[in-house]
Amino acid sequence: MGVWTTGSYNGSRFRIEPSPEADSAFDSLSGKRPKKDLARIVARIERFANTGKLHAPGQINDEGDGFFAIKDVSGQLRAYCWYDETERGVVIISHFIVKKKDDLDPRDKAKMIQVRNIRRQSKRK
Repeated sequence: MGVWTTGSYNGSRFRIEPSPEADSAFDSLSGKRPKKDLARIVARIERFANTGKLHAPGQINDEGDGFFAIKDVSGQLRAYCWYDETERGVVIISHFIVKKKDDLDPRDKAKMIQVRNIRRQSKRK
C-alpha cells in the first residue's frame, strides 16, 4: 500500500495485507481525497490491527459471507476486508472505495469474491 512501504502492516493482533487491487485503489484515491481522510482510514486500519476491535457500525460493518468494511470518520471511505482462511491472524484488504450510501453495492461484493478467489488460487500453487 502506498503508505505501508513494507507491503503489509504487522499489528499486535493482526497482520494487514493489502491485495494488489487495494494498492492500486489506494494510490488512485491519493489524488482524489484529502490526505487527512487517507491518514484517518490508515490509522483506523492500524488500530484494528493492534487492538482487534472497532466500534460497529460507525467504524466497521459486517458485509456478510466473511467480508467486512473498515470505515473512515465520515463513513464514506471504506476498506473492504476478510480474514485469511489459511493464515491465522491475517486480514486481507480487497479494495478501497468512496461510498455515498450504506448498502453494499453488488459490484463491490463481486470484486471481494474475485480478489479472494485469486488469492486462494495463488496459495494453492
